[in-house]
Amino acid sequence: MKKTGEAVAKKAEKAGEYMDDAAITARIKAEILRDPLLNVSEIEVTTTNGVVKLSGTVDSQESIDRAIEIARSLKDVKSVNNALVH
Repeated sequence: MKKTGEAVAKKAEKAGEYMDDAAITARIKAEILRDPLLNVSEIEVTTTNGVVKLSGTVDSQESIDRAIEIARSLKDVKSVNNALVH
């Protein structure tokens, strides 16, 4: 019975991490959408265990820097991997 409880707790923890990652991704996309310099349709955001990956093609280095700044500004983000190009 104890092992079953531990297995359920681990699955719940994993589900919570997934929900956190989804929430981080959604918040970053919302912030990018609000930023007049950026076009959210050009930037793909994925989050795994609090690590954000930004990818896509943008129009300038300034856009890359701004997208990274937005992603890093969220408290639950552990790190940001930049794969954006211009």
